Amino acid sequence: MINYFFRDFVRMFKSRWFTPVAIVCSVMLIAYALFPPYSFHPFCTYDLTYRLHVTLEAEGKQYSSEVVRQKSRSRHWIAAMGNAGCWPDKGTALAFRLGDNRLVLLSSNICPEADDKIASYSNGKRMSYAEDAARAMREHRKVDVISHCAGISRSQGRSLRSDEWFDGFLIDNADKPTRWRGFKFDNTSSSSQPQLRIVTAVAEAADISPKDNLDKVAPEIFKTQFKHPNMPYGPEPWLSNSRRSSKPAHLAYQY
Repeated sequence: MINYFFRDFVRMFKSRWFTPVAIVCSVMLIAYALFPPYSFHPFCTYDLTYRLHVTLEAEGKQYSSEVVRQKSRSRHWIAAMGNAGCWPDKGTALAFRLGDNRLVLLSSNICPEADDKIASYSNGKRMSYAEDAARAMREHRKVDVISHCAGISRSQGRSLRSDEWFDGFLIDNADKPTRWRGFKFDNTSSSSQPQLRIVTAVAEAADISPKDNLDKVAPEIFKTQFKHPNMPYGPEPWLSNSRRSSKPAHLAYQY
């Protein structure tokens, strides 16, 4: 049996089709490894990717964090079935480890007004959003996020209901989380409880792979189960399921 297999393999290797097929396969594998996720995915794609750098002030001290956020979605032919499977694994949350070991998480999804400043119909020639997003990434367009947003994700002037999504989360200990709370920014991107303020937030369009610093700054966050008796959600939607442990080592309760 082995001899037959070896003989057939040798024949395939000597075939005039082997070299072209091998080259094509190699090129596809290299492209898949080098290009951003969802570049060649049959079901998922993306429009805009941007690098987001944020400086946060907490009780007089400043901390910085940077992510690359990819706005992935389902391809149009399958969009009616939803895009739950096209969620990016990295770049969805900014992490700030404070001097007392507390952890601040902010969403990296910039508000619609900031997004429009990077890629919209208003930027010169009228294009579709996808076309202008592609051009924005080639031109590396930038936007001052806090000039348009309350915090990172919420439009200025739009208040949140008590049962709506938070602007950020504060976790008591980055290494051994036991408690967490959500907070909201005002229109100056400040929060009184806890005392936090976004000093700078700049997004730059770039066609690169998503990334964040969560594995370095707070790896234990992926081993934490968040309990939220008073809310339908906690920080977990900002943390990819593929990176979260199926056997949590920590339980963190809302306070």
